[in-house]
Amino acid sequence: MLRIFFILILICKVVIVQAAFDVTGNCISAHEAMLCLQFDKASQLLVNEKLAHPDNLWAVLLENNIDFLKAILSEEPKEFAEMETMGKRSIGIIEKSDKKDPYRRPALAQIHLQLAYLDARIGSILSPSLEIDKAYRLLDDNRTQFPEYRAGDPQVGLLHILLGSIPSEYRWLPDLLQMEGSVKQGEDEIIASLKNKTSDKILAMIAPECIILLSFVAVQLADDESFQRQVLKLFDEPKFDKVASQSPLLVFAKVTLLLKLGNNDEAISVLSNRPHNLGQYPFSAMDYYLGTAKLNRLDNDANKILLGFTLTFRGKTLLKSAYQRLAWYYLMHGDKKNYAFFMNLINACGNQITESDKKASQDALSGLEPNVDLLKARLLFDGGYYENALEQLYHFNPSAGGVSPHDRLEFYYRKARILHKMGRTDEALDYYFITVKQGSSSIYYFAANSLLNMGEIYESRHQMEKAKSSYKKCLSLKFTEYKTGISMKARIRLNLLGNSKN
Repeated sequence: MLRIFFILILICKVVIVQAAFDVTGNCISAHEAMLCLQFDKASQLLVNEKLAHPDNLWAVLLENNIDFLKAILSEEPKEFAEMETMGKRSIGIIEKSDKKDPYRRPALAQIHLQLAYLDARIGSILSPSLEIDKAYRLLDDNRTQFPEYRAGDPQVGLLHILLGSIPSEYRWLPDLLQMEGSVKQGEDEIIASLKNKTSDKILAMIAPECIILLSFVAVQLADDESFQRQVLKLFDEPKFDKVASQSPLLVFAKVTLLLKLGNNDEAISVLSNRPHNLGQYPFSAMDYYLGTAKLNRLDNDANKILLGFTLTFRGKTLLKSAYQRLAWYYLMHGDKKNYAFFMNLINACGNQITESDKKASQDALSGLEPNVDLLKARLLFDGGYYENALEQLYHFNPSAGGVSPHDRLEFYYRKARILHKMGRTDEALDYYFITVKQGSSSIYYFAANSLLNMGEIYESRHQMEKAKSSYKKCLSLKFTEYKTGISMKARIRLNLLGNSKN
């Protein structure tokens, strides 16, 4: 959840114009440099801007965004501390500006959201909620005072997405603070910003950030293939071609969509040819995803990329997952010694912010060694190589003696997922039913995700009551793996069906 949270916030920034919020040539160039992660270049342009226009508050916001990006990309405590100091300083400066300016509140809201992320990263629950509440009130007041103002819609959409995706165990927080919002509502507001046909320079400027935001919502929350493909098409529009090819942030967003849609070969191509701008700030997560994509294809050099990530990244997120993937690589190559070595590293390093890191930690503690045939089928499936994945399953006999209950359950689950993606939904439902029947009482995610996918099939067939029943049962299970993500998607789908006229 936090990973989704920080990505959504970093890309949904405010672009300010008029009076003390003036879009100048220096600011436009600094904004472009920032999207390309050329922070030194952007900072120098902002120094020039402050010398020429000392009262331009957009320079303050851009400096704030640079510090925030440094913090989340590096995960270094020093960068976090500097960002927190800068954020509070920026709020103090902007609060002194004209209260009648329609850009003042969105600017403040943005910084409060950034500070909320920093507080969440250190494990606080109440403090981030209070920061989000401040942002919510600011944007709500701004819409009341300036109902025709559209450039703040991406920030409003972000808040509604966040509120609609809060895990069930924390739902009391927005209820307590009387905040409302849904993922679909937020999506619509971001899309409306992109489709706005006015000559508003602000909306034109923030369009790339809106695309990035939609990409991560499509991948992490919406789980709707048609919506994911719709967002992916945006990267090919001529007006976004330049920034999409030069900005590591947009490249990263596109890759997440490609991987989600099973376009593994294209993801590898995009990552292998990604931009390396002069003076670009390190973005180590790119290597993690390249290594992951290569492992999905069972490439022999996948370990080199993943090792490079673990050796160069100075943060903690995705480290556990990277070590697990390295362990898988060596297990598939018959190297039990290196498999054990990297599995032992999982709980000695990194953190458990992402779902993949949590799962890696659970697997390391369980001591359960994956079946190689099932593991290869899983990786091939993740890469979109469905025929190869199904063929790999033929090497595994679930009825053979000595097969563990876990592996037997995983076999039925894997076969269901592959058949589903191949469009063989009747057969997929049969195997989903077996998985649910045999796995509903287990801690593993197989049954819960089967119910989530069964709901998707029923929705496609307009069997809405069956879909609702599947989602409700998914939410009732007491599993522990990938629980936040699966439960979030089930709750979002239920909310959408609850608001549907079908």
